[in-house]
Amino acid sequence: MIKKILIPIFIVVLASCSKTDQKQITITEFDEIFVDSLIPIEDNAFGYSTYNIILKGQTNDSIEIRTSLNRNDKSYSLFFTGTIDTRLNFDYYGGLNQYLYFNPYKATEGKLEIRYSLD
Repeated sequence: MIKKILIPIFIVVLASCSKTDQKQITITEFDEIFVDSLIPIEDNAFGYSTYNIILKGQTNDSIEIRTSLNRNDKSYSLFFTGTIDTRLNFDYYGGLNQYLYFNPYKATEGKLEIRYSLD
C-alpha cells in the first residue's frame, strides 16, 4: 500500500525537477553577464499568458535586466539599484522561448534572487 502511494509522489517530484518554464537563480558574484531562457512546455493544458520576473535582494550599484524573445536583442532594458523587491509582469502569447539577461552593469557586490516563469 505504501509503495502505491510513494511511487506516484516520487514520479511527480522527479518530473518537477526538470521544469523549463520556471527557474530561480541567486546571484552573489557580480562579475559576469547571465543569460538564460524559459522554454514553454508544449502540452501545457492551460497555456501561458504571462512572463513573470521577481527580483529580491540588494546591490551596491546599478544592474540591468533585459527580457526578449531573442538572445541578442538589446532593445528593452530595465535598471535597478540598491534594495530591490519588485515583480515584473509581461504579456506572453506562447510558442517561443523567453530570454532573461542579467548584466551586473556597475554593481560589484550584493545578493540578488531572480525567479522567472511562464504562467
